[in-house]
Amino acid sequence: MFNRSEPLLAPLQRARAQGLDLMVLAHVQSHAAWAREAYVEWALQHKHYPGRLRSFEQWAEQRMPLFAPALARHDRAFPGCLTVRNADACDDPVQDVWQLAGLADLPFERAAAIRAQAGTELFLRALFNDRPERDASPAAFAEAIGRMLPQAVSPTAFLQALYPGPQDIDHVVRDAEGDRLAVDTMLVQQGQPPLFTGATPPKSPSIDEDLLLGALAQLCIANARRLEALEVAHRQPSTGATAR
Repeated sequence: MFNRSEPLLAPLQRARAQGLDLMVLAHVQSHAAWAREAYVEWALQHKHYPGRLRSFEQWAEQRMPLFAPALARHDRAFPGCLTVRNADACDDPVQDVWQLAGLADLPFERAAAIRAQAGTELFLRALFNDRPERDASPAAFAEAIGRMLPQAVSPTAFLQALYPGPQDIDHVVRDAEGDRLAVDTMLVQQGQPPLFTGATPPKSPSIDEDLLLGALAQLCIANARRLEALEVAHRQPSTGATAR
């Protein structure tokens, strides 16, 4: 859409003239929905322009969504072949394509799904991309920061995934049954009650995220002050050099 398909129009017209059965299928969104999603994708996550991050208002001035001219170009290039679908009215645009192309009965499986960025990750990407010197691709964030972050989990959920669950506890109890009996024998001989054998509910870790955020903020400030001191020291001329 827009200008990306322009180089394909002439070759496809020649192929159609030679007998190619062609259907041009376009899914369109409301202008508001498209602009909102495109801004997140192409202005925040994949910054394709130099300078600081642009606000939505600044970005939209240069990327106003106008679909009708592109649709009209395709309609003129391929008369009677253009099918326009309302993506907002489709529960599943991919399934809609399959139906229109006569592929619904084939055993296709979804290989991947578009995952919306959580607010926390989007915030980190925006901070990382807010650099004046150049544009920034998602791959740059993934290489520098993303591979170090747990994927879309809170601190509590990250720890919970590491903690033992009920099945893990039961496995330990079964494997240690013989040892428990031996220890119980010693305990009873010395007048002690045997070890507890009832259900042991797993402990769920909990993190005070306000305290964590405060600690991380203090750490960031401390590191910023250290960096500032290093930059000042780097700018000062060295006094240890000896003239010869």
